[in-house]
Amino acid sequence: MENSRRSRPNPPGADTNAMERKDFTTIADVLRECLESSAMQERLEEVRACDAFAAVVGRGISSLCSKPTMKRGVMSVGVNNASLRSELHMRRSSIAAAINEISGKETVKDIIFKS
Repeated sequence: MENSRRSRPNPPGADTNAMERKDFTTIADVLRECLESSAMQERLEEVRACDAFAAVVGRGISSLCSKPTMKRGVMSVGVNNASLRSELHMRRSSIAAAINEISGKETVKDIIFKS
């Protein structure tokens, strides 16, 4: 069987190494640039902060709370138990500091515990 592909001769003046890339960018770098150039970086940090809430307060307490949400640096967490809500409210600055330490940025400015 003959190879059905035949190499085409280069047009006059064409560089034979034109397809070689000297500089390349990894996919991770391209994604990082896209996130930084758009507003998605801030939203991604908020999602990471919401995920860190369970690690900070512990699995037992986080199971008694609703999934945290973030908007403009304010985290909202639903808590049905009044005594737990009061305890978390008193510790909200330390919880926010621990979440910010995990995320590496000051993403959480305040936490609201609601019923």
